[in-house]
Order: sequence, then structure tokens, then C-alpha cells
Amino acid sequence: MNYQSSGGGGQKEDDGLSTQFKVIIPELRDTIFKSCEGLESEMEVLFFPEGGNMGAPKTARGHQRVSRLSFGQGTSGGESGKTIFDWYLEVCDSSKPLQKKTLSITITDREGRKLTEWRVTNAWPCRWSAPLLSHENVAATVEYVSFAHEGIERKK
Repeated sequence: MNYQSSGGGGQKEDDGLSTQFKVIIPELRDTIFKSCEGLESEMEVLFFPEGGNMGAPKTARGHQRVSRLSFGQGTSGGESGKTIFDWYLEVCDSSKPLQKKTLSITITDREGRKLTEWRVTNAWPCRWSAPLLSHENVAATVEYVSFAHEGIERKK
């Protein structure tokens, strides 16, 4: 299933940048995502002071850390098929096995050509937030969902 952003974000036609992205989550109903954050990875830095050396300590790499991936989404398209919220409810049910999926996030230009892609391995929804409900808020409501995962790989 393709999940995509809402558009170009008010950028000029010739600036060469795009905020359009598609997210593919297998076996789920189409949803439009308005934002994506947390697409990052960091290596733990270990410090080892050396005896007699009063300068900076030696460093080594530790474990890789990944951030939760968070999406702001609008409405789900279509009437049939499982939604992200359905998947989240299954995750919350401890009697069911934890079902992890590989997500694909693709940045596209205005013509839909792929510029770059990231694969997020063994992802599962770990947090869901309902939209702010207010009679004063006339903007479209947005749900937020966060995913735990086990790594990011850049494909292009």
C-alpha cells in the first residue's frame, strides 16, 4: 500500500526540493501522511581515558541507536483493509504475537520520480495519539503514530 504526503509545502517550482514522500507498509489501507520525523540513527560513543595522557580520552564505537519514527497522518482512504490503528491494537493485545513489518519511505520529486529511499526494518507501532478535538480548530485533524524499529538502510 502506498502512503503519501500531502504535497510540496509551498516551495517554488524551480528550487529542486521536495517534501513529497511515500511510505509503503505492506497489508495496510492507504493513508496520507502529512509529516515524518525521527528518520535518524546514532552511534554510541565510548570514552577510554589513557593513563598518563591528560588530553582528550580515546574513543570507540558502542551500539547503534535508532530513534522512533513518527508520522502525522490524515484520513485513511478506502473502506476495506486493515488500518495502522488496527495494527496498533493488535500490538497492544499481548495474546497475539508482535507482528513487525519493513517500511519503505521514498522521497519523490513533483513528477513522482524517486529521489531516495530508506528501508526501516522490523517496525511496529508503539504509540498512537488522537487528534486535538476542538470546535475552535477548523483545520483538518491529524493523528500521530510512532514506530519502534531495528534499523534504517538507505537504498539510493
